[in-house]
Amino acid sequence: MIKKIHLKQTGFSLIEILTVLFFIFLLVSMTFAGFNMFEKKSRLEAASQEIIGAIKAARNKTLASEGASKFGVHFTATGFTSFGGDSFNPFDPGNENNQLNQQLVISQINLSGGDDIIFDRLSGSTPNNGYIQVESNQDSTQFRRIFIENSGTIGLAAAGGADTQRIKDSRHVHILFSQDTRSSSVLNFSSPPDGFSQNINYQDQLNPAKTSFLWEGNLTIGGEIQKIKIHSHSITETETLFCVHRDQRHNSKSLNIHLDGQNILNFENDGTLIQGTSPWAQAPEIQ
Repeated sequence: MIKKIHLKQTGFSLIEILTVLFFIFLLVSMTFAGFNMFEKKSRLEAASQEIIGAIKAARNKTLASEGASKFGVHFTATGFTSFGGDSFNPFDPGNENNQLNQQLVISQINLSGGDDIIFDRLSGSTPNNGYIQVESNQDSTQFRRIFIENSGTIGLAAAGGADTQRIKDSRHVHILFSQDTRSSSVLNFSSPPDGFSQNINYQDQLNPAKTSFLWEGNLTIGGEIQKIKIHSHSITETETLFCVHRDQRHNSKSLNIHLDGQNILNFENDGTLIQGTSPWAQAPEIQ
């Protein structure tokens, strides 16, 4: 007797093959996108640290009185130059020129006095406080912002796609106020629900060169102590970048901030931000 033997087919259908190819393509795309983002961040981080290193070196050389000279750093859109002397001379053979990666740009130079940071020989401070921003010219959401305080202290803030994963709240806020505040008079803190109002002499909190503002203290609102700090990152002829610190662990009352009658920023008691009503007060940026 002859038995028929049926062989089971073991091949793949066209749909199965296309499904596998689709998932391979998806995986490769995700890997490539992740690697591309990593490359952008790495370039930005390396350039930022190189700039910070140059600024720190200029400050250290100044404090050490090398050659009995001041030292500084000059910035352009495509790079930066370390130099010696009271001012930047582009023809000085001692200059150290540094060019950024072609995929990066210094998109913002917001320094008091121009495009240079120069340090004081005795204190290591600088009248050229403010910030510069290094940015990917392929993706403007990827940047590093380097802050230089009047004291010479340097800070670094990052932003970008992955920055959405960082926990942010209203304890640290930047507000761009499109006015020259060097001649401003009265900084006012108020809390209407508690009938509170307190004035601060703005001029008393400016440094002698009027390039930096700092006030920090306690406000007693409704019988409770509130701890506030407000300072400037930069003051120029056209704008002032304020920074407000209001830690919610020490603040439970609403607070309005005015400068010479112009409402800059408002906090509700839970820390919720409300943009100031002044036409010169930009939307607050939570850091």
